[in-house]
Amino acid sequence: MWRSLCLFLAVHLVFGAEEDIVTLTAENFDKVIGENELVLVKFVAPWCGHCKSLAPQYATAAGTLKDKPVVLATVDATIEKDLASKFSVQGYPTLKVFTSGVVSDYGGGRQADDIVSYMKKQMGPAVSVLADAKELADFKPKEGDDPVVIAFTSEGSELATFYTKFAKANRNDFTFGQTSVTGDEKSDTIVLFKPFDDLKNVYEGPLADDDLKKFLVANSFKLVDEISPSNFKSYNERGLPLAWMFHGDDKEATDAAINVYRAVAPDYKQFSFVYVSGTKYGQMVTQLGHSGKKLPVVALEKLGGGPKWLLDESLDITEENLRKFLDSQIDGSLAPHVKTEAEPESLFDENNVATVVGSNFEKVVMDKTKNVFIEFYAPWCGHCKKLTPTWNNLGSAYKGADNIIIAKTDATANDYPEGFQVKGFPTLKFIDTENNVIDGPNDRTEEAFQKFLKEHGVELPTAAKDEL
Repeated sequence: MWRSLCLFLAVHLVFGAEEDIVTLTAENFDKVIGENELVLVKFVAPWCGHCKSLAPQYATAAGTLKDKPVVLATVDATIEKDLASKFSVQGYPTLKVFTSGVVSDYGGGRQADDIVSYMKKQMGPAVSVLADAKELADFKPKEGDDPVVIAFTSEGSELATFYTKFAKANRNDFTFGQTSVTGDEKSDTIVLFKPFDDLKNVYEGPLADDDLKKFLVANSFKLVDEISPSNFKSYNERGLPLAWMFHGDDKEATDAAINVYRAVAPDYKQFSFVYVSGTKYGQMVTQLGHSGKKLPVVALEKLGGGPKWLLDESLDITEENLRKFLDSQIDGSLAPHVKTEAEPESLFDENNVATVVGSNFEKVVMDKTKNVFIEFYAPWCGHCKKLTPTWNNLGSAYKGADNIIIAKTDATANDYPEGFQVKGFPTLKFIDTENNVIDGPNDRTEEAFQKFLKEHGVELPTAAKDEL
């Protein structure tokens, strides 16, 4: 009896909390975002297991926060496809925070307490008001501290209004202060203070969110720094190619290579110069293309699945060699390293699915005589394994069609040209005869795939139609 009562209460408490979640559509999205200063939006798909797991936690959090100045909302991304596309939703569930209409990624956990804690932090003042010279001095970073942003302006100014709104939307990425005590700074300026390199950077751009964010991200990094799981996301968001240096356990050799980096980095600010233990992260060394037999080594990588360039392992890491390496990448004379599996003896398997690897990608996928519908998969991915029989059936169904190739490629073992960045598995791309790259449908059934292909000018061959 007690067990039944507890179950009854648990179920009804969750469903009661769901009433506190706002369902957003294309019709009411802008209205809800515009009328509420703080909104957390969950983009989901009905078939997504992770979304189902998150649902009761999200509902509980909504109930807890219902009397707070925050709205928890949800979007069915399989119906509201334009909204999902507008906010770059590429997996489910995806959570976004809207602060005064400005969107940012949700950075908290997925349990109810985590969601509540994270959103409560978004409600307090985003800007610390620095009343006098002492508070200003104390707020500036000391050695070992993170950079801080300070606006030198008076309350109510145009700059202050913009700055406060910007700070609310970016409070998880930066620490913000504001003061009317100018000291050595000009009035109505935004300054980034940091305890390293050039110590401060003055923003001289327009009062625009994107411009200020790019400025802060670009200048918040040391010219040379150790990279780790804790700061990798920041480097990824910075968007610059990474100049990796993988070092070994020899301290003298490591220090010498880092000193070369520090001498060269000020002249090549279009790269992020980072170093990490190649002993600890040996798999990354080989994934980037090095043999793994020698340390230290250098590699350049455009993040997100972009091309990679390797400093020849036979060369020592000297200023001269590093500068030549960087210059040749910049002027295009250095060919990128392409990781690739061996090309198959036969392009098509028994299911009429083409196996694409790094070395034949351009030849097969970018061939303008045919359309290509390709699956980027990972061997360990459960969703990919589930899709396999459907993908094989699709290949068989289009056997004999003269304008389409159904293909697959192991995205963990091959490199691809820019524009084919893979962030989740499986990723489906349709490449038409003009080399336009189009995302595949969210519905992963054979019928949905055939409908998608027909919408892009690919018909089933006559024999397949007759069988249907």
